[in-house]
Amino acid sequence: MKSLTLALALSVAALAALAGNDALESRSGYVDLRALGAAYGEPRVSIDLGSSLLRLVGAAAEHEDPLAGETLRKLESFRVQVYDTRGDSDAAANGMDDARQSLVAQSWEQVVRVHEPDNRVEIYVKQDAELIHGLAI
Repeated sequence: MKSLTLALALSVAALAALAGNDALESRSGYVDLRALGAAYGEPRVSIDLGSSLLRLVGAAAEHEDPLAGETLRKLESFRVQVYDTRGDSDAAANGMDDARQSLVAQSWEQVVRVHEPDNRVEIYVKQDAELIHGLAI
C-alpha cells in the first residue's frame, strides 16, 4: 500500500439543511483526519470543496446527468486527502484499523470490504432512514 487515500463525502443532506450555520465539524457525517496528519505529515493531495462550489459544479453537470447534478448540489462538503505512507504499509494498516474502530463507534456502517494481498478498500456510510450523512472510502 504505497499511499493511503481517504475520500470523504460529508453530509449529503436536503437543500434546506444547507442553510444551517453549523460548522462542518459538528455534522454527524464529519470525519476528523487529524490523526492521519500526525502520523504521515501533510497530505500529498488535499481537495476540500464546500457547498457553494459543489452547487456550481452540480448545476453545470445537470445538463449531462440530471441525477449526478442534483446529488452534487445537495452535498455540503467533499474532502479527499492522500497521504504518502513511505512504504510503511503496516503503519497505514494500523491507522486504518483505528479509523475503522472510530467510524463503527460513531454508528457508521460498512457497506463494502475488499481485502487483497496488496490492496484494501473499505467503504462506510453514516445514514438514517431519510438521509446519508457521510460516506468514507
